[in-house]
Amino acid sequence: MSTAKLLSIEEAAEYLGVPVRVLRGLRERRLVPVVHLGKRLYFRAEDLDKLIEPRLEPAMRGPLAPAGAFNLRRVRRPA
Repeated sequence: MSTAKLLSIEEAAEYLGVPVRVLRGLRERRLVPVVHLGKRLYFRAEDLDKLIEPRLEPAMRGPLAPAGAFNLRRVRRPA
């Protein structure tokens, strides 16, 4: 098992940029793994990253755009 730092529910919500209630909802639907230590719940940052990754939209412009990305500039039509 990794030695990753465990985040409290408040820290995990801040890490994701969502309210605590959203994170509790994700936990109740078993969409994010949790670590139980006594009565407290903890989250691993790597598990939160895995939650985010499939929802990431690729950049279409700029240095992070994939090769051959669409050119979003307006094309002028000949008069």
